[in-house]
Amino acid sequence: MYTLDCTDKFGTQRTFTYNSDEDTLRHETTYTVYSDPMPPSNEFFQLTVKEVGGELQIIAMYHNREPAYIAKGIPEALIVDIVRNTGKTVRSSPVQGNPGEFRTCDATKVWDRLVSKGQATYSQNEDVYRTS
Repeated sequence: MYTLDCTDKFGTQRTFTYNSDEDTLRHETTYTVYSDPMPPSNEFFQLTVKEVGGELQIIAMYHNREPAYIAKGIPEALIVDIVRNTGKTVRSSPVQGNPGEFRTCDATKVWDRLVSKGQATYSQNEDVYRTS
């Protein structure tokens, strides 16, 4: 288990724990984030990346509608941690990509916050964000 320090939209800092599960056949890694204590729902936050062309593309990101994980700054902190731990660039999916590949409005907001902090850039030609 790893720890993840996050700052929510009100500036409150919280620490979460997470683990990662690598699927070598699919070239995917899923990061599962937990609050302590666990919420009564036993839900978690989850983010999955897939290695594509030497970069890690986010292919899934879910807070499972659990208030313990909504607006807590988890995706931003986790993306930065993934870059630090892997040494690889993390990129978004485009709004519309290959079948089943897309970026939601909520995911765009996450990436825009990273851009505003100087931690990501946006390529209009590709319609993808990348960590910087």
